[in-house]
Amino acid sequence: MKKLLTLFAILAFFFTACESEIKEKTFNIINNSSYTLTGINFISTDFGTLTSGQSSVRKFSEFETGGWSIEFYIINDTDSYYCMTVNRIYLNNDNNEYIFNNNSVVIFNPYSGNSSTDTLTNIAGPLKTAVLQLSNMSDYNLLNVEFDSVDFGNINSGSNSNKSVSAGTKFIFFNLQKGNVNVRCRTEAITSVDNNTTPFIFTNNTIITVTGTGESGTLKNIYNGLN
Repeated sequence: MKKLLTLFAILAFFFTACESEIKEKTFNIINNSSYTLTGINFISTDFGTLTSGQSSVRKFSEFETGGWSIEFYIINDTDSYYCMTVNRIYLNNDNNEYIFNNNSVVIFNPYSGNSSTDTLTNIAGPLKTAVLQLSNMSDYNLLNVEFDSVDFGNINSGSNSNKSVSAGTKFIFFNLQKGNVNVRCRTEAITSVDNNTTPFIFTNNTIITVTGTGESGTLKNIYNGLN
């Protein structure tokens, strides 16, 4: 009996040790296309919906090495297109990623009798909405960024954010924070156009206005003047 108990203890220790040594791999799907991708699935794992400029990370065990395609829908206004990646993806590293862009070649209607292979742009067609592409190349973090009531969130220095917006000429609003001082600011007027991506780059020399006081100046000077 004692020998059996000892054997069970050894086996329990062995299996516990094996489980603790199982490593996890990460897989990051990045949407650098102009479109919203939804219903994203890889190895029966839901990556949710990614608007332009967003990414999503999931973890897999070291035994899930991949060899699967990513299945997803391209959304263009009210139209959707069911697609999957052409090549199977393998998780060979601890940290893995896949980047979608407008020229990514995918299979449209993969399980139908009339499937076709083409780029995201050729499958979904030109954008039916306006997209604003914000890049923060300044030295400062921009908080609560907003354009036409569309929330871009926080855009830290060196980061970017893309969103579908209504076409028109409007201001980009955001907060600057220095210590305990937090002020609302805006850019000069920006025009977004239907069926197009409009880029806007923040630099230290971008002219902005403090909405509460009307003071205007470069982003750098306004930030340095906060006290």
